Amino acid sequence: MTKEDNIFFAKRKLIDNIYKSANLEGIAITFADTYSFMNNVNTENISIDDMLKLKGLKDGWEYILNKVDEELTLDYIKKFILKFAKDKNLEILEIKELGLLEQIGDQNYRVNAIMKVS
Repeated sequence: MTKEDNIFFAKRKLIDNIYKSANLEGIAITFADTYSFMNNVNTENISIDDMLKLKGLKDGWEYILNKVDEELTLDYIKKFILKFAKDKNLEILEIKELGLLEQIGDQNYRVNAIMKVS
């Protein structure tokens, strides 16, 4: 499939993906309520806290689908996290490469540290 076909398929499956992700996150929601939410129809069955979580899922997916041609960098990931977790009070952490190698089995892995950005 071409990139355009994949994007089209992902957009068609967006409601289903958000519904399944919401259930994995512990949000008790029906597919019909998810469909209504995605079409900006208010429903009494979704709490405000759950709406914020669903909004984060929706915004995160839309960000990825709209920025699919951008290079995957730490800044891209930070922006995605901020879109995805709007309802959370997050501090973005910086990943610093320490230049150390750790051996696990016969594979070497570069060690990184997560540091708070001040």
